[in-house]
Amino acid sequence: MRDFIDARDAGAAFAALLASEVTGAVNIATGEPHSVAEVALTLGRLTGRPELVRLGALPDRLDDPPYLVADTSRLRKEVGYSPAIGFERMLVDALEWWRREAAPA
Repeated sequence: MRDFIDARDAGAAFAALLASEVTGAVNIATGEPHSVAEVALTLGRLTGRPELVRLGALPDRLDDPPYLVADTSRLRKEVGYSPAIGFERMLVDALEWWRREAAPA
């Protein structure tokens, strides 16, 4: 499980933190767990190519923690910031960006 955040939300959170009086460590993240498999399956569905996703094709990395999700309580409560872009919207927008930028000229 991982904590995926849209770059636009990360930038907005950082700006909100800088504009606040909050000091010390503040996690900039969503605080929401999503599996790497969920990312792959969602992208497979969004591209119309779910058959290309082969879960378990690669072994798990032994040094990779199984759960890496941030505690965003300080970001939400003290800074007053909550991410605005949802998980699927983030993937849709990223996919559209890659289609546009990777398209042959």
